[in-house]
Amino acid sequence: MMPPLIPPGEAQRLAALHSLHILDTPPEERFDRITRLAQRLFDVPIALISLVDASRLWFKSRAGLDLEQTPRERSFCEHAILGRGPFVVQDARTDPRFSDNPLVTGEPAIRFYAGWPLTDHGGHQLGALCLIDRRPRQLSEADLQILRDLASLAERELTNRELLEAFARLRASEERYALAVRGTSDGLWDRDILTNAEYWSPRFRELVGYHESELPSTFESFVSLLHPDDVDRVILAVRAHLERREPYDIEYRLRTKNGTYRWFRSRGQAVWNEAGRPVRMAGAITDITDQKSAEEELRATKKLLRAMLDHTPAVVYAKDLNGRYLFVNRRHEQVFGRTNEETVGKSDDELFPGQQIAVYRAHDREVLASLKAIEYEETAVQEGRLHTYLSVKFPLLDSSGRPFGVCGISTDITDRKEAEEELRELTDRLQAIVRASPVPVVAIDPDGIVNMWNPAAERSFGWSEDEVVGRPVPFVPDDKREEFRALRERVLRGESLFQLELQRQRKDGTPIVVNLSAAPLRDRGGRIHGIMAVLEDVTERKRLEEQLRQATKMEAIGRLAGGVAHDFNNMLTAIRGYSELLIQDLPGGDRKRRQAEEILKAAERAASLTQQLLAFSRRQVIQPKTVDLNALLTNLMGLLRRVIGEDIRLVAHLDPGLWPVMADPGQLEQVVLNLAVNARDAMPQGGVLTIETANAWEEASGQGESAAGSPGVVQLTVRDTGSGMDAGTLARIFEPFFTTKELGRGTGLGLATVYGIVQQSGGTISADSAPGRGTIFTVRFPRAQAPVAYIRTHDDQAEVFTGSETILVVEDEPFVRQFLKELLASRGYDVLEAASGAEALARCEAYSRPIHLLLTDVVMPEINGRQLAQMLVVKRPEMRVLFMSGYTDDAVLRHGVQNRGAAFIQKPYAPEALLRKIREVLSAES
Repeated sequence: MMPPLIPPGEAQRLAALHSLHILDTPPEERFDRITRLAQRLFDVPIALISLVDASRLWFKSRAGLDLEQTPRERSFCEHAILGRGPFVVQDARTDPRFSDNPLVTGEPAIRFYAGWPLTDHGGHQLGALCLIDRRPRQLSEADLQILRDLASLAERELTNRELLEAFARLRASEERYALAVRGTSDGLWDRDILTNAEYWSPRFRELVGYHESELPSTFESFVSLLHPDDVDRVILAVRAHLERREPYDIEYRLRTKNGTYRWFRSRGQAVWNEAGRPVRMAGAITDITDQKSAEEELRATKKLLRAMLDHTPAVVYAKDLNGRYLFVNRRHEQVFGRTNEETVGKSDDELFPGQQIAVYRAHDREVLASLKAIEYEETAVQEGRLHTYLSVKFPLLDSSGRPFGVCGISTDITDRKEAEEELRELTDRLQAIVRASPVPVVAIDPDGIVNMWNPAAERSFGWSEDEVVGRPVPFVPDDKREEFRALRERVLRGESLFQLELQRQRKDGTPIVVNLSAAPLRDRGGRIHGIMAVLEDVTERKRLEEQLRQATKMEAIGRLAGGVAHDFNNMLTAIRGYSELLIQDLPGGDRKRRQAEEILKAAERAASLTQQLLAFSRRQVIQPKTVDLNALLTNLMGLLRRVIGEDIRLVAHLDPGLWPVMADPGQLEQVVLNLAVNARDAMPQGGVLTIETANAWEEASGQGESAAGSPGVVQLTVRDTGSGMDAGTLARIFEPFFTTKELGRGTGLGLATVYGIVQQSGGTISADSAPGRGTIFTVRFPRAQAPVAYIRTHDDQAEVFTGSETILVVEDEPFVRQFLKELLASRGYDVLEAASGAEALARCEAYSRPIHLLLTDVVMPEINGRQLAQMLVVKRPEMRVLFMSGYTDDAVLRHGVQNRGAAFIQKPYAPEALLRKIREVLSAES
């Protein structure tokens, strides 16, 4: 094959081709019509519109060929774009240029080729319209003319695309510019030069305030809005752009709707056709009124800056690179007795003979070499007296960052020198402040020898100043010596330390935690000669943080326990309910009845465990009453003696004047029983269990007479003489599932349950213990103001509860809902059921007869039970409501449903307990 042929101006040709953005675009019908027409007119199997890229031949349109492109070195078209007329190969096999071409020797087996080059407006030959046949052929002059006409059609499509791309580039250019202008304040305009029609964007309408119908529709009407002084200038600028293609970028004033003139900047670009005639002009217009005002403000600012420089008490001056003055302010004129005009253009040698000119020049050169501001002390004779000036000198840079001079601001510090004695006095005051500091402040030399030790350090660490100063730092434990050395070296290298938490010790050996902040001490030359350190004792704060982390951990475990208990209670409700129904239906001697009774017992044990989980997690529903704690304990004494056994003596000291407490009595009993069981396990060889009650005051309120304004607390103390606990065990006793008993003897929920109940009841619990000293649990409940209302009642198990009312059961657990439906229907009730709040609302809407009771679970997705009840009682005010739940996060239910007049039953419940509760709710007065 022949080597690749590179036409002249190849780079410009490729740039013109790529500017059309046509390569690798989808097929277009307007090009495909041309190739199909060529295929039919010349009766050839293949017709192409091909574009010659740098390394390939790409087909914008192809008829009879599957290939999208082919390598350029194999192409016929690269020959076609070398000339201005047709390129014809009658028989490629006999043509030495193509005889070994793979397109000839292989598929598509080209024998005949004819191509006419396609040229854009700039004269660049971008490709060719091609005819290909698999047999040799010749073309007549008429055929060539037809091929030329078809190529003209293809060129027209390409040049139309070129115009569109040019206009698109103009639009894109203006859009990019619009993003750069402040406030995106540009409007757009478009002028059809052939029709003289004008278009203005909505943003332009906002700028000038005209309605769309009032905008200029022609160039002449646009000119009528121009300020008279700007008309000729605008017309000449437009003409220069259209005729000589000079850039169009002009500022002018336009009359706005309110009659005022505003300044605008307009930029535009024309589009010319192939004949070189402008056909369209478009661009952007920006309101620069504010910019013009800003320029005026800048001029005013320059005047203001000059005024400020002239009135500043400092000497201000600027010099060029040769040391000649460019500017001096009024203070310079006053100090040295020469005006700005007398000084500008002259050097220090000419102005200040005998002064330290060499020093001034050295400073100037150093600033220019470093290109940064530097502070110097310089002297000058003024009125026969030597004055010292503090001079800040900095380089003056042009827009490219090159220095063109030096600026200096010099302040007379002669009087400041005389104030150095006052500075020493100030240093003494600072030392006094350090001594009065509430936190330890310590200074050491580079070898770690203490040279300052304030009283706060003496109080925190125990060593006196005389014991420490001149000696190594004493508060570093032996195992922290290497850490101390490494920190000291960091500071001596110039690093500052901030709030490092470290282990240190007091004089008596007690470990403490400190927050260390330290910085290097430097002399006037910048050399580090020691370390200043501030140490804050944070031992107590760390203890409180540990307590907070423990409380957070307990809360997280509580959420998990509450969620698990809730799911268990739903399942236990069905298990327990169906077990009791089976027992009722089976005769006494039946083996299946005994099995059902075992299932019931297991369910009750599981229910007890979930109650412990709920108590710990504080997610059970409490029903508080005003309780006489003494009476409750007296009733429990018999049970407690049976629980702890005969080898443990039970002693009670109950305050006869004990205040009442507000709590759930059943939970109070559980607290006492759990603490008693815990004490029993701690005294396997026997001992004494003491229970005491007393009135007390909150610690923050004081004691005795001074605490008369405090509401007070009721204190329950449970003390045993058992084995006691070490500090590690004591710290974890309230954690769920933590137990010191062997496997199988404890769940680890007893004290966690106590903790949850006390917290949910608004009380506090603490423990004090040590190995061999036994354990004391102290529980405190807020004093109740209401009279005692708690009276233990006994359920009448013989009564049978039935009814004929209509009950709407809403429960999202299917097995619980089915159990309730069967239970209620067996006792005569008419039951409607719903699996969600939305379904319940629909059932109520469709049911025309009265619904006497809504029995609903509290915790349900989307619409919970309380929300559902609020919706339904509005539509059916006669309907009663009974809530049920294993636990709930609902604030009303968690803090006692009875306080809000709502009925509630806790899952899991016995069938008879539910039936009894339903009758209570239905029979209660409105």
